[in-house]
Parts: sequence; structure tokens; C-alpha cells
Amino acid sequence: ISWLTLSHMKLSTFKAIITGHDMIHHIKICGEFGDPVMNPQLKDMIDYVMTTTNITMMINTNGGLRNTSWYKSLADQYGRRISIIFGIDGLDHETNWKYREGVDFVKAYNNMLAFHRNGGKSNWQFILFEWNVHQIEEAKKQADDIGIPMIFIVDFDFSESLDKMEIDQLKERLNKLGVEYRKF
Repeated sequence: ISWLTLSHMKLSTFKAIITGHDMIHHIKICGEFGDPVMNPQLKDMIDYVMTTTNITMMINTNGGLRNTSWYKSLADQYGRRISIIFGIDGLDHETNWKYREGVDFVKAYNNMLAFHRNGGKSNWQFILFEWNVHQIEEAKKQADDIGIPMIFIVDFDFSESLDKMEIDQLKERLNKLGVEYRKF
């Protein structure tokens, strides 16, 4: 995209936005053109919010950056005041890679587990595509086994080959599992 200049928000800019704004109660950090965990000052931003305000935070990430000790530390320090939605769209490297190109599935999954198992408030977001829709039931079972809430994101037009009956069957499968799903 020629008009887009990729850069990280600076800590000073972030502080200027937050400071003195008593109406801010929650901050959601989601990368539209990248992953927020890429920002080298993200931890400083989190520390600033968590130590100087009562604001809660939510971060969306593919989980493929940093390491398990970074996520464990975040969970240990801030527990339930910070939540992370991990976008992992498959149950194996090959499936996840089709949308999350460049993301090491095992690393992302282990980072999610490290945050979740150390008291972090987390969700597993699974965007459905025609190449991973066969994994719905197993993904939900795996999420239940580790005790993490599962969110499916569905683009009901993800394949021109889906007719109304197939869309209804997909909705029925998701409803039967009792999972949250949102239209993309």
C-alpha cells in the first residue's frame, strides 16, 4: 500500500494520548497492518498504563512474536487487568500458515499457553476459511481441554462454492458447539 508508512508508535506519543484523559477506561491495541507485539516499546506502554492508571487493556496478536517468558511475565505482573486475543487459525503449522504467513505455529501456541496458564485473561480467535473449516470441532475440544475461551470469526462468503444450505450447516455446527462466532 503506497500511502501507508509503517512505523511504531513511540512511548512519548502513547503517554501523551493517555495522560490527563479521565474518560479512557479501556484500551484495545490491534494491528491492522502488523502485529502490535512488534512494537519494541509495547511493554513500556503496558507498564505505564498498568502502574499509573486504572485502565484495562486488550491486545490482539498472532502470538508469533516474543517468547513464553515474555507472556508469562505479563500474566504474572498484570493478571486479569490485561487480556490478549491470540489469532491462531489452525491446529498445525501448515493450516495456520495459510493466513498467518510467517508465524511459527508452535511458538504462537506455546505463547498463548504461557499467558493463559499463568493467570492471563485470554481468548483463542480462529478465523474460519475453507482450508481450516474441517478443524472446528477439534479446535473447540482443544480450547476446552486447556480452558481457554474460543471465538470463531466467520466470513460466510469465504467460498463461492458455499450455498445457503452449506452456510446453514456451518452455523448449525458452531451453534451445536456452543461457541461464540462473529461475522467477519
